[in-house]
Amino acid sequence: YVERQPDPEKPPIQESQHTANPQKESPLYDGRIPPEIRNSIFQFALTEEDTTPYEVNNGYSRPGYTTKKKVNNALLQTCRRVYLETYHLPPITKEHVFWHPPETGPHGRFYSDRNGWEREKEMFTCRMMSWQLDLVKEIQIFSQEFWLEQHFPKFCEESFMQGIEKVKVTIRRCDWWWNERNHPLAINPYKGNADTNQMTWDIMASKEGKTLEWNMEGWGAAFAKLPKLKEVEIELETSEDK
Repeated sequence: YVERQPDPEKPPIQESQHTANPQKESPLYDGRIPPEIRNSIFQFALTEEDTTPYEVNNGYSRPGYTTKKKVNNALLQTCRRVYLETYHLPPITKEHVFWHPPETGPHGRFYSDRNGWEREKEMFTCRMMSWQLDLVKEIQIFSQEFWLEQHFPKFCEESFMQGIEKVKVTIRRCDWWWNERNHPLAINPYKGNADTNQMTWDIMASKEGKTLEWNMEGWGAAFAKLPKLKEVEIELETSEDK
């Protein structure tokens, strides 16, 4: 792993005062295609596409995540007018996925020590300019339960998280505490831990109409650190015997 230093940012093209050629000779702009259809064409062209398949027998190859993916940005290089209408789409259409801890994901070979999360964060932020990071509104997190409890609150304080509107968290079948020991499943956003007895008590107290006390240092309360957040989706997986 070679630490990558971000290049100095140049002024974004969209902020330039240069006038774009109206491209009236193009069928996209000569009036034959409505703007709504043109926008749909651009969005389709810049939608993330599958590339190299993952190996099947691993923890990250799963429905919807069976291949590497990329956004083909060649369209943005055709002309200034097309760029001005499409520059915002790649950060929006791409699905931004985090695997925690990073060694459990498809790039796990790059992370062999405790600094894996810092390196993954650097790789994410170095791929985009600051104005592109501001356009990222949704993220998907595949997280082991211990990372969720111990590191998610700090994760929510990252600068690129302050504009996030949707967070999806997936706990995979192998991500629960002590899964390898067949430990009972437990998760508790109120207390931020996986104590089975505490979880059961809180469930019963909630059914009785009692107000549960939040651990403000726990992962459940960490969502309050995201000022633009509108939606949280939590996906819990397990095996049939559970």
